[in-house]
Amino acid sequence: MSEQEHVVTARTQPRDVEKDSDTKVFRTVPQNWKLTPSQRAFIDALADDESQK
Repeated sequence: MSEQEHVVTARTQPRDVEKDSDTKVFRTVPQNWKLTPSQRAFIDALADDESQK
């Protein structure tokens, strides 16, 4: 290999791979989870953001 040649290997990242079709996404929080108001607000904000996509 000459000095000017450079081999670059692209590594696949988990975010680069499409999700499996059998992946389940839950949009609700289990009732038995005890969340603080700030945790609930964070989850609600993420849900609002996701619904706008």
